[in-house]
Amino acid sequence: MLAGWLADGLAPSVVLDRHRDDIPAPHRVVRDAADLPRDFVPSLIVLAAKPQKAAEVLPALAPFARQAPILSVMAGKTVGGLTAALADAGCPDAVVIRAMPNTPSAIGQGMTVCYAPPGASDAQRALCERILSAIGDTAWVTREEQMDAVTAISGSGPAYVFLLAELMEQTGTALGLPPELARRIARRTVSG
Repeated sequence: MLAGWLADGLAPSVVLDRHRDDIPAPHRVVRDAADLPRDFVPSLIVLAAKPQKAAEVLPALAPFARQAPILSVMAGKTVGGLTAALADAGCPDAVVIRAMPNTPSAIGQGMTVCYAPPGASDAQRALCERILSAIGDTAWVTREEQMDAVTAISGSGPAYVFLLAELMEQTGTALGLPPELARRIARRTVSG
């Protein structure tokens, strides 16, 4: 997602990533939340940690969530759960917007569906839509429980497409095509 945002002209940002060494200027990377400047005032916080890391990450982000909405791309973590964790960390008024991108976002062809709770402003929704449209198409659901269906269809859907391509390749090989040709035909058919 970051690559798509950078290509789209992302405003100067700070990326918290323990595994990244550098990022092109004017952006910068920090490895730990303790390294975030205390005077940093983000416009938006993108929460893209693994769901099991939420309890570890949210307390460090709580001071910044007072000024900016959080856009969560963590599968299975509800707005209510994230909001409660932020309240426990000292930020009871945090606004969390939930999004489910899919892997084609890596090449700018993603489908991201979002849910915003009633407390999210139109400006916060528009900011999320703006950043997510840089990696593909966006849509919104009106009820958070619809995110489960979104996850099943577009979040998990690419895996089924990959499986289909593998099966097409295997079938081509079984029908006598050279393996490299069967692979090429299957991949081009799916990408087309």
